Amino acid sequence: MKVDTQLILRAITFVKACSDLPSVDKPVMKIDITTKGIILSTSDLNIFCRATIPFDGGDPITIVSNPLPIIAFLAATSNKQVNIQITNKDIKLSSDSGSAQVRTSDTTIFPEWTHDQIKLLGGKDLGNFIIKEAKRIALCSSSMITPILYNVHLSCSPKRSFVEAADGYRYGKISTSAQAADTVDLLIPIKSVLKMPIMEAKVGICKSSLYFAQKHKDLTLEVWVRTSFGEYPKIVDIISKRAKEKINILVNGDAVDKLLSVCLAYTDDDYHNVLLSAADSKLSLIASGQNSYRSSVDAKVTGNGQILLDAKHIIDYIKTSSGKVVEFSIASAEDPVFISSEDKNFVYVIWPLKKRNETE
Repeated sequence: MKVDTQLILRAITFVKACSDLPSVDKPVMKIDITTKGIILSTSDLNIFCRATIPFDGGDPITIVSNPLPIIAFLAATSNKQVNIQITNKDIKLSSDSGSAQVRTSDTTIFPEWTHDQIKLLGGKDLGNFIIKEAKRIALCSSSMITPILYNVHLSCSPKRSFVEAADGYRYGKISTSAQAADTVDLLIPIKSVLKMPIMEAKVGICKSSLYFAQKHKDLTLEVWVRTSFGEYPKIVDIISKRAKEKINILVNGDAVDKLLSVCLAYTDDDYHNVLLSAADSKLSLIASGQNSYRSSVDAKVTGNGQILLDAKHIIDYIKTSSGKVVEFSIASAEDPVFISSEDKNFVYVIWPLKKRNETE
């Protein structure tokens, strides 16, 4: 059969994004040839991903294949269409520029998922927010030693929705005014969030899963993500008791890149804490591990004082925040530090660390 090269490439790449299952050594993809078309899918216990390409029938067959060599062939060909022959033993691909053969198997290793009873939760504005910002929060939290239950908390309502994640040292929350059709509170495993493909999709609820769907020409992309219901620590109570700031540090422009590079340099040692010192309208960063460092960063500083933070937390924020502004609001060396940027919907809080001589 002949298929559009870019269409099949997009479908396989989409499925590949969440095909790295812990039970196998290499990514795997299930291929179903049905009377309605080609269905490509992959799943584990927490996420199911499916791409459907309609065409005029074929002999029903179900096989399992590694998507990587197929992606490599499709990406390299210059032809708009490719010929694909699928059997129980192999997949043969050919075009004017070359051919390839990929071995297959009929081994079924994928957990079963329920795909019916989907209730719409929101349109593309809400779906895009959940996928993009849950991933952003997860990336900001992925280096946490003990994320709370290893989950991202999603809260949706007709008025306002948000995603949040926390551990004992930091907290992040991103909000949106995108409307939801219902009020829900769900916990999404961080590992599942990180595997979700980026897509512009409507979002729904399917029993205990979030459902995302996008239709693009002759291609339908769908993702189900297993969720759970449960209490998430009320970090907001702490945020509402925010102490009045005494020190404000505003870093912008190229100085943000300098701040990032300094913090990256300070994480070379096992001891990767950094002391922020604000004095005489200047910002200094000091680290004392196996090696000692001292650097200055251009910033607008009001107030004087010092606070010890984990450099990795600052790195995570800069890498996931938008724009070229990083602002630290500090009340004392013991109170949580609020970090912000141009994105006023993104709240990020870091709890300070104790100095070494205070813990020894």
